[in-house]
Amino acid sequence: MSSRFSLSHLILSISLTAAFAHAQLGVSPSQNAAFLSELRGRDKDHSKDSQDVLGDHRQLLERGRELSRPELFKYGGVDASRLEADISGFNSQYQLGRKYLSPFYNGWTAPKPSTQNPEGLTLGTALQLDVQNYNLWLDRTPNLVFSPTFLWDGVYKIDANQTFTFTGGLQFNIEGDNEKYDSEYWSDDFGFALLPGTSIAYDLDLDSLHVTAYDRVSARPYLGMLQNDLGLAATLDLSSRLSWTVNYTFSKTFDVDGAYGSYIPGINFDQHAISTELVFEHSSSLDLGLEGAVTWYNPDNEETGGTAPAFDDWSDRALNAQFYNVGLFGAWRLTDNTKIRLAGGVQTSRTYGRVVSNDLDQPQSDISSPYYSLAISQRLSDEWSHELAAGYENVLSLGGFYSRAHYVNYGVTGKVREGGQLTGSLFYERFHSPASRGYRIGNPVSTTGVDLHYSQEITARLTMDFSGSVVWGNEEGTGQLDETFQYMAGIGARYALTDRTQLSLKLQGFMLQYDRQCFDSSRLVFGVRTEF
Repeated sequence: MSSRFSLSHLILSISLTAAFAHAQLGVSPSQNAAFLSELRGRDKDHSKDSQDVLGDHRQLLERGRELSRPELFKYGGVDASRLEADISGFNSQYQLGRKYLSPFYNGWTAPKPSTQNPEGLTLGTALQLDVQNYNLWLDRTPNLVFSPTFLWDGVYKIDANQTFTFTGGLQFNIEGDNEKYDSEYWSDDFGFALLPGTSIAYDLDLDSLHVTAYDRVSARPYLGMLQNDLGLAATLDLSSRLSWTVNYTFSKTFDVDGAYGSYIPGINFDQHAISTELVFEHSSSLDLGLEGAVTWYNPDNEETGGTAPAFDDWSDRALNAQFYNVGLFGAWRLTDNTKIRLAGGVQTSRTYGRVVSNDLDQPQSDISSPYYSLAISQRLSDEWSHELAAGYENVLSLGGFYSRAHYVNYGVTGKVREGGQLTGSLFYERFHSPASRGYRIGNPVSTTGVDLHYSQEITARLTMDFSGSVVWGNEEGTGQLDETFQYMAGIGARYALTDRTQLSLKLQGFMLQYDRQCFDSSRLVFGVRTEF
């Protein structure tokens, strides 16, 4: 489904998005490049490739984007349409800062190490409990949700050349009202979830060869979706200035409770992806290289005979498909605090078979298009940082089809007074699922938004937060009929009981204007985080 920024999308996004879960890894060139950089960075000889020059400013920047960030019970926030089919990462309009073998980004913070022993084990654990009361415009009855999350971040150094890492987050969501708990909303009794990036990895360093074997699992508490990514990557130094990185990932998605395969194609699927980079170190500040990927997408089209009128314009069957991309890139490290990466190339999709949509039997053909991506991150000083991301690429959509997406986003954060931190971010996305594919007829959808956030230290332990966000969405070619405005505001407080225990309280409100109607909702969230 095209992620139309509308009332119907906001309502359905909470309950349906997970059902359309296909990994972007291996399809999106920018995602491939970011994952390969992370894998290269696990080799001590190439650690700068994955270095985040923003440092601790990354967390400040992400905190300033919390209000528009999609969350399960927020009933507000804005999905990135180009990532709508991906459950292996947090969905956000902001491109940079994502991690692939760790869940600690997008507002989640890794626990500090509490165990460090001579045997080589370093481990940090934490328990985070959120209790929230929310109401939706369609139901003014307050709803209570308990969401405990257990976090862990560990490293076991087997010897000088072998390392085992394990990191992740296990979450439960118990929804109820004032009288009883109610698990009927979930596909299981406890709203079980594994944070995207929950993984184990084994690294082996053999001088000029570095090997990483990993297994990553992501699960959503609604609709019972689970995805497992099993992979093997290697970085080989061909010479003192030339290196080659290759990664293979086998992804498998399960519709765990089995209730949705009766009418939505391709819910269960296998995906094989090979991505690679050949990197030439032109100088200490410039890398030039060749990047590419090939992906085989194999959906399970079990005939169940079910139908769903709400989705009768979707294809009856998802198609086997192959995706390719090849391009050139340059990566500059102008200083220790400035990184720039520019890439461009060609993408191609190839599908096999015919698809039936709206009673039209249409053959599928190859589609090729250019792509580019630009990423700039800079720590301006000890107090200020900013970053810019822009790109145009095709991404995997429902049933193994390409959709086109333009995106631009920018963020800046800095200290404006003693104890005061100001963060501003903006984003733009234009997303289109081509009607020519015979898959889904839809107009391009554009989304524009601004996030503002200010935090002020009141005392050494108490901090207040104030935030606001405005988002405008428009389906092109429909005039004002499909224009959407969303206004969000929040106030919160954070209090440190000890160095390892923090309390938080936040109130957030959301107002949506759609088709000359207004809808509002709100939520109150109390949180406790304890590191062991």
